[in-house]
Amino acid sequence: MEAGALGGRRDDPQAGEWEESFNVRHVARNGETRWLQVRLRPLPGEDGQERGVIGTLTDVTDSLHLDAEREARERAEELLEAKTTFLNNMSHELRTPLASITGFAEVLEEEAAGEQQEFAEHIAESGRHLQRTLESVLSLARLDADTATMETEAVDVAAEARRAATTHRPAAREKDLYLRVDAPGEVTHPRLNAGALYRILDNLLSNAVKFTEEGGVTVYVETGPADGNDNSTETRVRVADTGIGIADDFRAELFEDFRQESTGLSRTHDGSGLGLAITQRLAHLLGGSVGVASEKGEGSTFTVRLPHAPPATRAPDEGDASASSGAKAADGGRVPLVRDSSST
Repeated sequence: MEAGALGGRRDDPQAGEWEESFNVRHVARNGETRWLQVRLRPLPGEDGQERGVIGTLTDVTDSLHLDAEREARERAEELLEAKTTFLNNMSHELRTPLASITGFAEVLEEEAAGEQQEFAEHIAESGRHLQRTLESVLSLARLDADTATMETEAVDVAAEARRAATTHRPAAREKDLYLRVDAPGEVTHPRLNAGALYRILDNLLSNAVKFTEEGGVTVYVETGPADGNDNSTETRVRVADTGIGIADDFRAELFEDFRQESTGLSRTHDGSGLGLAITQRLAHLLGGSVGVASEKGEGSTFTVRLPHAPPATRAPDEGDASASSGAKAADGGRVPLVRDSSST
């Protein structure tokens, strides 16, 4: 048993009384550590003089743990508030000048000619690239901070897939790629956020088109039993491409922040490496999951699974982190608000 922090001493000279308390750490025979509060006060005799000391021991382990948890929670809330303030300031301070740079560069593109027009095009495209990177970083930070929410509702997943495909079809045509959506007329999920779903589809299609040079991309949308369980229904979205594929040793790192298979001078595709990290977080917050099947040089298939049952009612072993993360979405039918802008 060893002494911990002193709890303090109280004296009353007029009454001739005093009390002292402090905590000690006690290791039981079974190896468990407990904290005991020792309280000492005088034992008066018949003549009023101090004859000795009375001591009491109280197990305060649980209360100390609660105090520590409360302090940690308060500290986390303070950090979250500071992070939210920083994000709001960063959003304003960076977006405003970037919008001006891009806007004026686009004006110069229209009025300039020859080499000057080419320079203006480079400035405008660089500005747009910075805007996309900024949106990715801020979106990821908002998801981690959970700074905003919006409601869930019934969503036609097939319609959202077609809308996302329409957005990326011009980029696919430029590379002579096909971009198809294979889905029934309507595939309705009872509780989704259309903006979050679109962002997932947008990120996956952006990557699929970017990393495919021949062939194309197909989006499959279907509803059926979850993992062969007839009592549980899910909507599945598969984005399959005929692109460069993913190396086995990189697949485990694929959904980590800022991860890219090629880096430095060897990079052949731009991007912040945040698109898939954002996609995974959004899928988890919707109560679902995202996985990938791929081989180098053989293309990739990303599968998003979106259970119809509220996340809080699902069994703990039905998903990796999706069951616990999805519980946030079940609270009042809310999920974090994410800006609907392209990022990869």
